[in-house]
Amino acid sequence: MSDDPQLDEPLQRHFSALRADDMRRAPAFGPMLEAARREVAARNVDVASGASAPVAAMSRTREVPRDRQRLRLLAVAVPTLVAAGLLLMLGTGESGADREFEALVTEWSRTASGVRSSPTDVLLSLPGDEYLRGMPTIGGDQSPSRSRSSS
Repeated sequence: MSDDPQLDEPLQRHFSALRADDMRRAPAFGPMLEAARREVAARNVDVASGASAPVAAMSRTREVPRDRQRLRLLAVAVPTLVAAGLLLMLGTGESGADREFEALVTEWSRTASGVRSSPTDVLLSLPGDEYLRGMPTIGGDQSPSRSRSSS
């Protein structure tokens, strides 16, 4: 409810009219419950177990419907097939793919150690970059050309 009485009063009248209409249309609960009990008794349904007479008679026999047999077969077959597949995947040990991968890595390592530069490495060399790659020595001869000629 709001604080506005002008809005509350029409809403209350509207909802009262809807409730009265629902009360007129809704069946009485007592007679509806009695009709349901008569219907259950006519079908010969055991209310406590929820099983009707034909279903109860069928459950006494040992015959299992085909759908249930198929479900039992699937319940056994599917886990068995999954376990067999996992054993095949995990139980083979080292596979040919592992050996091939190791050979490929070995070959790449051997060729990578032999190749020191690419044909385009010359484009990346700058004049004087030998000074950037080494640490300067303190004292003594610092020119790279003299140390090469003396050795």
